[in-house]
Amino acid sequence: MSKNSERILSKYRNLLQDVFNTRTYQYLKEKYISNRFEIVRDKKSNSIKNEKGHIVSRGTLFQTNLPDTEGLSYALSLLRQFLLEKDEVSIYNLGENIREIGGEEKYQDYLNIMQKFSSIMNTFTGAHFNIKKENGSVISKHFTKIELIRELYYGDMVHRDDDKVPIFDILSMNKIVTYFLEFLIYICRIAHIIPLNKEESKIYCENCPERILSGNCKGMRQC
Repeated sequence: MSKNSERILSKYRNLLQDVFNTRTYQYLKEKYISNRFEIVRDKKSNSIKNEKGHIVSRGTLFQTNLPDTEGLSYALSLLRQFLLEKDEVSIYNLGENIREIGGEEKYQDYLNIMQKFSSIMNTFTGAHFNIKKENGSVISKHFTKIELIRELYYGDMVHRDDDKVPIFDILSMNKIVTYFLEFLIYICRIAHIIPLNKEESKIYCENCPERILSGNCKGMRQC
């Protein structure tokens, strides 16, 4: 069993490195703009307030330099293997393999990460779509983050379903790119449960999705 567990965990890590190597991921390392807010300060580093006495902040909520849809589709198709419950490298199926290699403590680490991941996935996006069917009826849909990604898979990318909403518009693309990175943060954290070798650690450090999402990717030499 341990040999099989080692094989599956190795396959998991290799797939993650394949995601890192996509042109979309490498593009995001350079071009992604963090949507974090920053307090506006004067030359003396004091916070600036508006006429109502509220502290002024600024931030970028909209990506204007999105990756091309073809490259993003490929990167998302790799991500899909982590999210398919029937795949052996799915995050849902790694628990017993981690327990086999790392014991109960590592297995508990996995469960804690999965609990946080589930919370993130099931947060509503605020996205609202209407799709008009041939008979004139309209389907109205609201999505959680994972539902939006799955709608993309089955509406635009993998299995065409006419009841699914076409997702590749610029507003949705902004959300999808962010969720892609958010999901990868937890996929990476699971990969770190069983200690990485020196070469793997370097690769993961250079491609850390958390640093991309937070806007701290450039110029950082250490994780």
